[in-house]
Amino acid sequence: AWDLAFTQEWPLGGQRHQVSYTVPCRRLSDHAYDRPGIGDIGVHYRFQWLGVGGGPIASAARLTALLATGDGDAGRGAGAPGLQINVPVSVTLAPRWVAHSNVGATWIRSGDYVVYPSSAGPANQPARRGFNLGQSVIWLPAPTLNLMLELAWDRDDAVDVPGDADRDESLLLAPGIRWAHNFESGLQIVPGVAVPIGLGPSRGEHSLFLYLSVEHGF
Repeated sequence: AWDLAFTQEWPLGGQRHQVSYTVPCRRLSDHAYDRPGIGDIGVHYRFQWLGVGGGPIASAARLTALLATGDGDAGRGAGAPGLQINVPVSVTLAPRWVAHSNVGATWIRSGDYVVYPSSAGPANQPARRGFNLGQSVIWLPAPTLNLMLELAWDRDDAVDVPGDADRDESLLLAPGIRWAHNFESGLQIVPGVAVPIGLGPSRGEHSLFLYLSVEHGF
């Protein structure tokens, strides 16, 4: 199985306000439909309320509208639109050490779909809610080189469904590295790689994460 996501972000008159969109594509090898396809597109607004002029602390809250563009029957989408909010905080601990924290929540309204097709046909699915937490520590051995250790927890369950019968939870620890290539034009290209390792409810899971960022100089 694999997931691919393309994100493009643009400032609105400066660094404080930014808009972006994310187009995901995924393939689930263990699903009845194993063909790749587009997932749920996200449209984001980000407001940086701390650290615009520099300083040891920065935060840029993000509000996302999730569009039901993915096929819920094929497992490539939630089957209904939703909203998501994330609040990250970055803190400079020392000249070569930085910590990033993130807390977020997701809500998906109810819809008619089935994640795994059956003879029963589509059924009304209850609204879903999710929560996510993330924490990372980054060491900068050089100005253009980052060594990272990230921990990410995520939980998703149905609203008004008692107990944990309809709950999905994951916990991943990801050591990684990223580095930057700076050009005279102001263009910066940042590749990265990480190896997420499943812990607790995700024990036994292993994956490879590849990252590429292109920061334009205008």
